[in-house]
Amino acid sequence: MPLSFEIQIQEGGTGDVIPIGGASLTQGGETKSKGRFDRPGREPFKDVLGFRGPNEIEKPHGEWNTVEIIADGDRVKVSVNGKVMFDGTQAKPAQGRILIECAYAEMWWRKFDLSPLPK
Repeated sequence: MPLSFEIQIQEGGTGDVIPIGGASLTQGGETKSKGRFDRPGREPFKDVLGFRGPNEIEKPHGEWNTVEIIADGDRVKVSVNGKVMFDGTQAKPAQGRILIECAYAEMWWRKFDLSPLPK
């Protein structure tokens, strides 16, 4: 598996960051090359129809969420609906491809922008 970072866009976990294949990231002094950086306030999933934890940052069903991912050199920043969920540094690798994968569920996009960073 190639060195990469997976940014979760899934109900109840949007904004989680997972290093893949030996990639590593640091946030708040903690470096990980395995496991997952949970977004702040993430609630343990409950298999209950319509479950939403009390700290849920995703919008209710039927509304669109805004996810912003900024990868700038060795820095990765993820925001969900205007709130920073992850701000990591020392990303290894610090460059690479952007891939979109939908696994185990449908994903609907209202708008998708891919823009170069200002110099």
